[in-house]
Amino acid sequence: MRLFHEITWSALGAIGRSPISKIAIIMPFIGYILLLQDDVSRFMSPFVVNGDKLDFELGIGFYFLYFGLFLFGFGSFLFQVASPDTAKRFSSADEYVERIHSVTNNSDLTPRLVFILQHVEVGSVVEKEASLYKNALSTGVGSSSQQAAKIFTLRNFFEIKDKSRGVFRIAVFFLFSSGILLTMVPSFIALGRVGRDFSRNYL
Repeated sequence: MRLFHEITWSALGAIGRSPISKIAIIMPFIGYILLLQDDVSRFMSPFVVNGDKLDFELGIGFYFLYFGLFLFGFGSFLFQVASPDTAKRFSSADEYVERIHSVTNNSDLTPRLVFILQHVEVGSVVEKEASLYKNALSTGVGSSSQQAAKIFTLRNFFEIKDKSRGVFRIAVFFLFSSGILLTMVPSFIALGRVGRDFSRNYL
């Protein structure tokens, strides 16, 4: 379970934010056209002899490719729907703090601190520090304390968001993983056939 806890939205975003992933969202529909439309299937498929006539036959590699793209595309769709905006726009907490820090003021920090207090364990170090910063902001703080409050708040806000919606995170992880693995199978099938033909002809 610790492994699943380490699977964050920002880590999944390395795939989910990529242009290929966004394009892959339409892959299930393209796969439907390729696999289930007879005219397209006949155009793309090799012909085999069936008695005195030729029939088209889809290789098993095509099915692996189709289902791999389908799962990957569905994972991409789920990532776009379920992941927080922080994961869609930023790759890490450091990047988030660096880019948001200068445009964040005290009025922006307070709701984020409230969010942090609602989602951390009561009595934890983070909960105590968030409470201190929240009280300090309400009474007014110096510039140095304000900078520390910004960094603390933005970083913890990002990290909590990054590990939210655990069920969806795990689902996206498995969809991406299984999709990539299935799309790799045709390459291994082709490699095996090349190796077999090479051994027959040259060994």
